Amino acid sequence: MAKGRTLRWAFSSLKRGDLRETSRALRHGVGVGYRIAFGGNPKSSKRAGSAVANHVDPETVHSLLPANPSAAARLIPRVADRRTRGRLFLKCAEAHYAKWDLTAALACADRSASTLRTHPGPYRLRANIRIMMGDPEAAREDAERALELNWLDVKSLQLFAKLSDKETVELILDQFPNEVAARGWIRAAAISAVRTMFEFNRPQRGIDLVSDYCANTTDPAFNAEEADFWIGFGLLLLRRFDEAIVHLERHLDDERFGKSARLHLGECLFEVGRADDALRMIEDAYSDGVFPRAFNLFYFLLRFTGGRMRESWEEYRNRDFSRALARNFGNKYVQHLDEIPRDQSVFMIAEGGPGDELRFATMYPELSSRFSRLTITCEPRLWSILQRNFPSIRFVPTARWRKEMVPSDYATRRGIGDEKLIYTLSKEAAVIAETSDAFCSVCDVLADLRPDYSAFGKTQSYLMARPDLREEWAKKVRLQGVSELPNIALSWRSMLRHVRRDMHYLAVDDLAPLKSLDAVYWLFQTGVEDEEVADLKRLLPNVRLADPLDLKDDFEGMAAFLANMDCVIAPCNTTAELAGALGVPTIMFGRTRGSRWRARESGQDIWHPSVRNAFGEPLGNRAATVEAIVSELRLTLKQPAPAELAAE
Repeated sequence: MAKGRTLRWAFSSLKRGDLRETSRALRHGVGVGYRIAFGGNPKSSKRAGSAVANHVDPETVHSLLPANPSAAARLIPRVADRRTRGRLFLKCAEAHYAKWDLTAALACADRSASTLRTHPGPYRLRANIRIMMGDPEAAREDAERALELNWLDVKSLQLFAKLSDKETVELILDQFPNEVAARGWIRAAAISAVRTMFEFNRPQRGIDLVSDYCANTTDPAFNAEEADFWIGFGLLLLRRFDEAIVHLERHLDDERFGKSARLHLGECLFEVGRADDALRMIEDAYSDGVFPRAFNLFYFLLRFTGGRMRESWEEYRNRDFSRALARNFGNKYVQHLDEIPRDQSVFMIAEGGPGDELRFATMYPELSSRFSRLTITCEPRLWSILQRNFPSIRFVPTARWRKEMVPSDYATRRGIGDEKLIYTLSKEAAVIAETSDAFCSVCDVLADLRPDYSAFGKTQSYLMARPDLREEWAKKVRLQGVSELPNIALSWRSMLRHVRRDMHYLAVDDLAPLKSLDAVYWLFQTGVEDEEVADLKRLLPNVRLADPLDLKDDFEGMAAFLANMDCVIAPCNTTAELAGALGVPTIMFGRTRGSRWRARESGQDIWHPSVRNAFGEPLGNRAATVEAIVSELRLTLKQPAPAELAAE
């Protein structure tokens, strides 16, 4: 059957609800792939080790990687074993990709795919390369092929989801339990499916799958400790921290996942209020001294809330990204402000999402007064508002890529020599870095400019909306609003969805208690769904849409609109950061202990004086969170509760 047709056959069967036909499609096209992926012995019409003159030892090739993939690739054809050649070409492709040599990476990935035809790795890598080269159609073909070969693999499904529609991905996930059962409950299939369930926001389904696996498997590779570890991780995702602690504590000395168990256990201990135990657990996990390491949010939060603020910010300087900057730019890259003379030309790169950039822009007035020749990259959508408010700084629009999204401006990265940098730096930004006297990341200077609580919240606001747009929205708000009633901008989640994000947010149904206040609610939710709009109009009185405002890209318009609001309700997202930067009264709610890192004892936000933090008791409870929001909103609007009015 032609490439990709098997998977489309399976998808069409899924959409019709014909599970038997779906199973037939899978058996027809991916049987060989499953046998290889899950430990079978596929038949081959050719001997694996064909005779090759002047054999080269695979270790000789390995010794050239990752530093010299071109030299390694020239030797691979002389390796005797065919499958070993395929794996080595894949390693070469990965090394070229890390150096951002996409043409060479694609050539090696092609060689690997032609040899390892039943291994998803070459197809996944080739899909990623083609995404970066601006060929999403070819990338999708490779992503489909990778998924055909390993239906349950988390990396393959993540890649496919980037290039496909949500409905198809959901249909695939719905079939995971049946597919694991069809594979005989073998370990490789079950654990792969569980990890994918967790990654795709289905923690309870993942836990149920682990339990079914334990009850049904006869696989000699079954490991009860491994299954128990994954149950513990699933409970963490469900925020059942006390139960998760019981499971994770059993695996601290496990050679395979002991470090992961310590890091996850540290997170659970933090969330249940055992900060000292959490810090010891995470520091124990990091006692192996392995650097660079990924930025650990909970390690940061524990030190920050424990008064070790400068030390917590310094965690940014230990990242793999920081090492890549030093590796590619040498002495030009500095991490401490006192290392940069004030008369030098300085280039700084912004990081994170738009919300992070707006929050860290609190430091821009200080940086501007320190350096007379200062250039900073910015999210292109923020360029106008930042350049207008900080005219002494030169802002360079530089799109930052997210790994879960398909970039559309791939050409801007041509010439970048390191895959670690392409998500944050464009070629234009790299040239500016090379020609400046010194450069660093905005995150590098946090330790110098925000070392303790006294360094925060010195100005009420640092952004101003455009006067003409502000007046234009003032007229629209007056026209569409209700006379004498306050106007409230309402956001309840992020545009990006993930189990790790969703634990901070609320759902539309949670917001019903807001109807007890006399107000007009303006929906200010990026990516709002029609069903959410309909539900809110049913739950709350006086619901309005901020039409025709683009809540994703038009930051000048958003700023002008928010400047006309009496109050803003939002989680810790871009809406809250923008409102705080404008000095608009804002209630920022949180549902995790980590959300409290930026709240003073009074509830005031450390970054934005106009923002107040709202937390429910018990922490994380949805109803209690909304009750806290209502209480804060009554104080802000000076609207007493009905009981208080009755007492009067």
